[in-house]
Amino acid sequence: MGVESYQDQLSIETPEHVALRLPLAGVGSRFLAVFMDTLIQVVAYILLVVALVLLATNTSVSSHAAPMSARAAAWTTAILIFLHFLAFWGYYALFEGLWRGQTPGKRIFKLRVIKDSGRQITLVEAMARNLLRVADALPVMYLVGIIAILCNKQRQRLGDLMAGTVVVHAEDLGEWGALSDASRTITAGFFVADGAPQAVPHVAQFPAHAIARLTADDLILLDTFFARIPELDVHTKDQIAQRLLRTLCAKMQIPEPADVSPRLLLDAIAYELRNYTGMSSRRFD
Repeated sequence: MGVESYQDQLSIETPEHVALRLPLAGVGSRFLAVFMDTLIQVVAYILLVVALVLLATNTSVSSHAAPMSARAAAWTTAILIFLHFLAFWGYYALFEGLWRGQTPGKRIFKLRVIKDSGRQITLVEAMARNLLRVADALPVMYLVGIIAILCNKQRQRLGDLMAGTVVVHAEDLGEWGALSDASRTITAGFFVADGAPQAVPHVAQFPAHAIARLTADDLILLDTFFARIPELDVHTKDQIAQRLLRTLCAKMQIPEPADVSPRLLLDAIAYELRNYTGMSSRRFD
């Protein structure tokens, strides 16, 4: 099928005024992800069918009835129809809504569903996106969806157009580990992560004359980014943090620090800026 080109990109202007470009996933990689998800569904479906048939048969034998009574067969058929609907529609909606925009197939091929604004999708948006999966799959092999993807610049199928979502390549799928959002806090020049304080190099990296070149608007910008962290996926956080750090370092007229997490450095800048101004960003609203 060949290697996909990353020339098509989604350009996003974030609330932090950072230009973000994400490589859009094409038909090839999305087809491979769907194929893998379908394979997983088929295996799970076969196992469920076997389990239900064995259960119905054992129930009939234990009640001294025919191997498969009409009532047991009807219930088995009804359950299988429900499971088929759940597997086709619920599988994608639940995984994408609860697993940061990814199904097992998308995770294997490093794809992720996000909003066209760049933020992470919610469960409701994942459900809306997959409502039209049946239409996209018509008449066979997702032909309608493929035509839709090829006919718009953001490579959206009908479900994407309805929910305002896009599928992008997400190379960095790891978690931030010690830089966990739930445990992030700055206090007395130390970064506290998961109960283990780490020294923040803000004194050496960001002297007072550099911090003095920043304004209250920059502090508001940083607080906006930190407030949006929970709704962004890891790949997007990394890109925004890197671009935001580059912008602020240029404004401070200092070289961009190397070998330190951009988010950690942004925390340090915000900490120093608050100390320098003696105020929080809320007082500049």
